[in-house]
Amino acid sequence: MRFLMKTLQTVRGAYIGKYSIITNTITAGSLGFLGDAVAQKSERKFSTEREWDKKRTANMALVCTVAGPVMHIWYKFLDGKFPGRSPGIVATKVMIDLLSGPIWYGWFIGGLSTLRGNTLPQTVQEFKDKLPIIIAIDLTLWPIFQGMNFALFPPHYRILVLKCNELVFDVIFSHIANHEYTFSSLITKISKMFQRKSAD
Repeated sequence: MRFLMKTLQTVRGAYIGKYSIITNTITAGSLGFLGDAVAQKSERKFSTEREWDKKRTANMALVCTVAGPVMHIWYKFLDGKFPGRSPGIVATKVMIDLLSGPIWYGWFIGGLSTLRGNTLPQTVQEFKDKLPIIIAIDLTLWPIFQGMNFALFPPHYRILVLKCNELVFDVIFSHIANHEYTFSSLITKISKMFQRKSAD
């Protein structure tokens, strides 16, 4: 029991101490790595591809790691500007966080596309194709996830909880970012799935 308490205190210290930005950056990169690994494992169940694409996972980890310090500063600012956990404060922070989404979308899609060796026009086209999909997913799930984060957890665990939330998104977004998708093609696929289910 004493060991567990000491471990928890050490973990807490890593997230509130002067090196917390480093802890949050490592957390961001590690969960980005894990998100892509889970995405690829899931994909292999529905594909003949059996090899783990290590470069793809490394790219995901790199994009998330570089975003780590920015996220640390952003959420520190947000919690400092709007302290507290009242419903109004939580709603305000969730809304502002959603409005900052295009910056993260641009970094995520653009970063992965560039690391795959795409040209600027190809990256711009990918952004146009995939942005509506990511926005639709974000608007559906992110307010719930971040609402719980802002309402239930103290600021020094913000990035840890955020990245645990994002693990779900990392799995989905990694799949979308690394495959050919447009909003219309995704809607068509979903429609066909529902048609098959209704036919059964």
